[in-house]
Amino acid sequence: MRTPLFSLFICMMLPVLLSAGSFKYPVYVINDSLKKNAHAVIREHHTEIEYIDKARSRCYVHYAVTILNQKAEEQADEVVFYSEGASRVDFLRIHIFDGLGKEITKDIKNTDVSDESAIDDGIMYSDDRIKRISPTLTSFPVTVEYEYQVTYNAFGFAVNTRWLPIQNYNTSLEWATLTIKNAPGLTPTFMEINIPKGSEEVGKSSKIYHKWSLDRIPAFSEEAFSPPILELIPNLMIRPAYLVYNSYELPYDSWSNFGKFNSYLNSGRDELPAATVAAMKAMASATPDKKELIQKIYRFMQKKTRYVGVEDGIGGWQTATATFVDTKGYGDCKGLVNYTYALLKAAGVESVQTLAKAGRDTDPIISDFSGNQFNHVILCVPLEKDSIWLECTDQEQPFGFLGSFTNNRDVLLLKENDSKLVRTPEYGLILNKRSRKAEITLDKSGNIHAKSNAHFYGLAFEEIERLKQMPAEEKKKDFRKKPGMADAEIIQLNYSFGGGIIPEGDEATELNIYNYASVSQNRLFIPLILFSPFKDVPATGEKRQYPVFVRNSKMNADTLVFAIPEGLKIEFKPEDILLESIFGKYSLKTEIKDNQIHVYRTFAIYRKLADASTFTDLTSFLRKVAKADATKIVLTTSN
Repeated sequence: MRTPLFSLFICMMLPVLLSAGSFKYPVYVINDSLKKNAHAVIREHHTEIEYIDKARSRCYVHYAVTILNQKAEEQADEVVFYSEGASRVDFLRIHIFDGLGKEITKDIKNTDVSDESAIDDGIMYSDDRIKRISPTLTSFPVTVEYEYQVTYNAFGFAVNTRWLPIQNYNTSLEWATLTIKNAPGLTPTFMEINIPKGSEEVGKSSKIYHKWSLDRIPAFSEEAFSPPILELIPNLMIRPAYLVYNSYELPYDSWSNFGKFNSYLNSGRDELPAATVAAMKAMASATPDKKELIQKIYRFMQKKTRYVGVEDGIGGWQTATATFVDTKGYGDCKGLVNYTYALLKAAGVESVQTLAKAGRDTDPIISDFSGNQFNHVILCVPLEKDSIWLECTDQEQPFGFLGSFTNNRDVLLLKENDSKLVRTPEYGLILNKRSRKAEITLDKSGNIHAKSNAHFYGLAFEEIERLKQMPAEEKKKDFRKKPGMADAEIIQLNYSFGGGIIPEGDEATELNIYNYASVSQNRLFIPLILFSPFKDVPATGEKRQYPVFVRNSKMNADTLVFAIPEGLKIEFKPEDILLESIFGKYSLKTEIKDNQIHVYRTFAIYRKLADASTFTDLTSFLRKVAKADATKIVLTTSN
């Protein structure tokens, strides 16, 4: 039996025992403030970048992260990118320590370094590769330490670098440093984002050193309706002084030069076989309407090709040739855009290849820091009064519709001498709408039979677009995931798709729901909102930290008609409800006509970026909406 005196002795001696042996990163020394809301703690994170000359550079990283529980298990993995011929991984090493700080690397499985393609989903070939370690952890807490170095021999490091010692929510940081050194004349450009301290600049012999440090950064907790995490965490953007490939070089100091460099890399890659050129010219002669011609060529491209990554040569920067895509019938986003550009060019239609940062929840482009912040390519076709935007990687994509993947954001038009940022279309309230009409027959037992038609327009179309190729039974399973539909008996469920540049679709349903209305003695309590009543009110919790961000405006409009069974009458009809906020507007109106209950509901959410203090306004508004959507009308028997 251990006495209190023995336990006290162990507590006093533990630091001495740990420091005397080969122990590192004991968990007990982590400050309590860094454990709050944390699933992982970065113990140290050190990065050194050296710009050797205009084309060559080197990056060394050493860091250790203590994973406190299974929720942060993925942070044990490390992936290091390189590109064959342009860069190499000099070394990648791992050490693993238990909670006391004892090394247990040999006891852990899957600590070997694997070498894989950087893109493994639907990819034919890519010279972008990764070195990966994915250790299998069986207990927590555990600390994983990594050390690696990458040398860039050519163009491979001419992209922007982003220093991100913290990359996840619920992860705190003890200590991090970034050191950059370069020869005179090669000083890179920096942009500090949420960095509490500036850099130190020190000249040493023939090198110039820049150094940043971070210490004791508490964990960031994810909040509903918050901006992308890269706008919240400390990070630093770094742009080299020059863009260099072979003998071609440009100062890396403007969007214009960045566009010129892209044009140089991809010049002469838009040539097509003679037969395809002739086919496009014939199509142009037979189609005098320019917009119709563009649509025909877009449909031609969609039918002929499919998306497959083919990133040969210099990684993700240089496109496959238009002839390659025409012959093989596949390409990555750059290749398919370049191919569509070439088809339009052959038909006499001007278009502009355009870099975008794609993703429904991605962080925005920093417009005053020119350089590679992009991960996707789309195509812009300028017209006299407007432009048509084409997403070329999806064979089912509606003509001229970008969707939430690339809408309403800055993109870079790639012109040889006039590259510039422009904004893609915003699909506002009217162009992101779902409307529904339903006829509902109610019986005295509270069961209902409902026929409904919902119309999805614009961005709302994306809610059903994914169902196009889904089997009928899978569509029913998906439908039952909607609020209140888990026990629905689906008699009929059909989808249709159409529309022009703004896509549209319809959902036609016929169903039975048993015990929809609750029965108490001689009364029926009938929920007024049958389809998708709003319930998703975010928790308020502690004081809000981050701004409130609603990414897209949207509107739902419902008209529901309940037929009142014979022998029942209205005992209670709710008052009309109107709610207004800076974040949206809601109305609910109920009318009794010809022994029917007519329900009219509209719910609009506005795109908004607002101060953190407004979060209580948002939650208050949404809470009132949820309460209104739960409104019931009461029927009673005549006697």
